[in-house]
Amino acid sequence: EKYYIPNFFSQLWGVAFVIIWIAVCYHITGKMKDGRFKNLVIWGSKNIMPIYVLQWLVIALMIPVLKLSENILFTYTVCAVITAMTFGLAKLYLSLKERLNKPKCA
Repeated sequence: EKYYIPNFFSQLWGVAFVIIWIAVCYHITGKMKDGRFKNLVIWGSKNIMPIYVLQWLVIALMIPVLKLSENILFTYTVCAVITAMTFGLAKLYLSLKERLNKPKCA
C-alpha cells in the first residue's frame, strides 16, 4: 500500500482553492446584513483556533461512544451535535478566559 504524498501541482491546486475560497467567503460576509448569523460568522472567524481544538477533542471523546454507521441521518445528527457542543464549549472557554484575564481593581 502506497502512502499518499502530494506532489507540487496538487499542493499548488490546494493553495489556489484556499485562496479562492477565502475570497468568496470575504465577499459573501461583506454583503451580509447585520444580524445573528453575521455575528456568529464574525465570532467564529475571530475564535477559530479554540473552536478547532475543542472540536477535535469532542470528536476524539465521542468516537469510542458512537458506533460508525452508514445511516446518513445519524451522521448528520452527529455532525450537528458535535458542532453545537463545540460552539457551546468555545463560548464557555472564552468567557472563562476573559473572566480570569480581567484586571483586578485595587
